[in-house]
Amino acid sequence: QHIATAIITSEKTMNSTEDPVLLQKVASELEQLRDNERQQQTQQSDGMPFPKSCRKLLSTIPGNSRCVDCGCRNPDWASVTYGVLLCMTCSGRHRSYGVGVSRVRSISMDAWSHSQVVAMLEGGGEQLQSFYARHGMGTDSDAFHRRYQTKAARFYRQNMESHVKKICQLGTYKGRAASRKAATSSSIRTTAASKLQPTSRDVRNRLSLASAVECSAMRSNRSLPGSNLGSSSRHIRVC
Repeated sequence: QHIATAIITSEKTMNSTEDPVLLQKVASELEQLRDNERQQQTQQSDGMPFPKSCRKLLSTIPGNSRCVDCGCRNPDWASVTYGVLLCMTCSGRHRSYGVGVSRVRSISMDAWSHSQVVAMLEGGGEQLQSFYARHGMGTDSDAFHRRYQTKAARFYRQNMESHVKKICQLGTYKGRAASRKAATSSSIRTTAASKLQPTSRDVRNRLSLASAVECSAMRSNRSLPGSNLGSSSRHIRVC
């Protein structure tokens, strides 16, 4: 639910921007990135230029034709943290926030990892703008210039990171709509499985119940005439 609120746009919008032929090329390029990381044995390395087909798909994502902050056309910088594009000026401001708030890279000059490219394909300017607008931090808001330092921004970052990890674990990339549907199904299965596992509180309650039953039985035995529990009772806790 959190991911749906923070990240995912309408399925209709996603489907309208995804070309099957382009998606096949994107999937192939992403697997090349993944293979490159395996060869380097450093999955967190930034090792290859932003793939051509991935860049083409990136340009079709709503809101990516302009800088997410100032609206400047044809942005060539990015905040991987939010999966959005920035102009050079705004990218400098994002660098000043620190990598814990916004990690900045150049689409054309820097090298990219598999997870970073996936983050860009799962983000989008319109997506982030809509999120901020729902939290009262749109372009006309007094909080606009400090919105990346808010709790809402931290919420978005955390959910974006979690979402990208799930997408990367699913295997071959199949586009925003298909991958998000699979990620949501995976979350539902994980939640259902976790509910079947007893929590520490459940275990404590069961132990307390067992102890109460044991104590009740001991009291009953002591109340019987001539009852003798023997030496073994010394090792049993008495309530």
